[in-house]
Amino acid sequence: MKKLSLYLFCSALIIAGRAQGPQVTIKAIKGLPFLSLRDGRSYQSVELSLENGGDSTEVTVHIKGAPDLRVGVGGGSRPIEVFAPEVKKATDVGYRLESGGK
Repeated sequence: MKKLSLYLFCSALIIAGRAQGPQVTIKAIKGLPFLSLRDGRSYQSVELSLENGGDSTEVTVHIKGAPDLRVGVGGGSRPIEVFAPEVKKATDVGYRLESGGK
């Protein structure tokens, strides 16, 4: 009986260790060489590479001057296309990635 209890306890610890919330990180950001039209406005297309080491989740990408973009992110790596305001020269644009309200 002690061996069975120990086995069940260890199995529960392993399962609990694997059950984790979303862990989304940005791996890379790359400007794409074209503009996209959305809602009658031009935006710079940007490839955002995300890595999720946890459970599937929904994230919101906030880029100043562009509409917010909500996307579902499963486990593993995933590139997504986001839109930044059109610019005429090299410009820094602030952004924020939000998951679960954080």
